[in-house]
Amino acid sequence: MDFILGIILGIFLLTVFRIAYQAYQLHITLIKPLDKFIDSDISLFEFIERKNTLVKLQYDKDCYLVIMTDSKNVNIFIKDKLMVYSVDENKKKIDHLFNKLADGFYHEIYTNITKLNGNIFSNNLLVSDQNDIENEFDESVKFKINNSFTPSIDDILDKISKTGMGSLTKTELTILKKNS
Repeated sequence: MDFILGIILGIFLLTVFRIAYQAYQLHITLIKPLDKFIDSDISLFEFIERKNTLVKLQYDKDCYLVIMTDSKNVNIFIKDKLMVYSVDENKKKIDHLFNKLADGFYHEIYTNITKLNGNIFSNNLLVSDQNDIENEFDESVKFKINNSFTPSIDDILDKISKTGMGSLTKTELTILKKNS
């Protein structure tokens, strides 16, 4: 009987150690990518889009990062699987990465945006061609874009004074040329 209990206890302990080891390996697997991004040059990241508080950046074909401007958090996805997220043990690294990305893409995240009906979009998401509008948005948004989204000359001049001529969209340049 003691022999059987010893075998059961041995199997139980081996299982516990195996689970602990796998958890440790998973922890290492999740932390390594985080260090890779912190050490990477900002030029290796590409700004994709901003929708409200979510900002998507591409790192390579299989990897993208989603930063959340409201919670100052960063999630890292590899092949569409969440690989790194903020937990107490990597919070300092996440904070460092967030600050690096927010500083590196400040213009795209905070100034080259448009507010539409309480939502925030990066300007690269807004379409400039009527055919694109037909394909991308439902009727209520098409109406708002077509009828109330043309910036005034004052808006354009304000934007130039804040972010320079290089930040103007094709539509804004056209309006500026028509009014000069």
